[in-house]
Amino acid sequence: EETTFIDVLRELLALVEAEPVPRAETPAPPTPLGPLKGTGYRFRGRWQPCQTAKEVLTGVLRDLAREDAQFPSRLAAVSNVRGRKRRYVAQRAEDLYPGRPDLANESVEFASGWCVGTNISNDGKTRLLQDACQASGLQWGKDLVITLG
Repeated sequence: EETTFIDVLRELLALVEAEPVPRAETPAPPTPLGPLKGTGYRFRGRWQPCQTAKEVLTGVLRDLAREDAQFPSRLAAVSNVRGRKRRYVAQRAEDLYPGRPDLANESVEFASGWCVGTNISNDGKTRLLQDACQASGLQWGKDLVITLG
């Protein structure tokens, strides 16, 4: 007797229907502690939702300054050496925008006697927060995760 194509298909179908092959469960990727939707940051496992990227920047800097009184001076040293035309962190708001008194209100005090300029792009905010991780010994993307919306 000759085996036909239809016979082969019937045999294959019978095998598939007889005993389904168990599929290995693919584990879901680990989810971060707290949501990473919208604007906010996760610091030391705690998600902090924010309304704006400016709130993310100032919130993180305030958290770090609360943990370590020397953090602001280390951040100023790290962030002010990248060949930037102006400072992002200073002890006086007027030092943040030299020659631009109209921008003096574009700063926020994040620690006693320390201000951060907030009139910067989201890329600039991200770079400054990476500098903050360096100044505080944190691992960017692990100890601190941000979403700027």
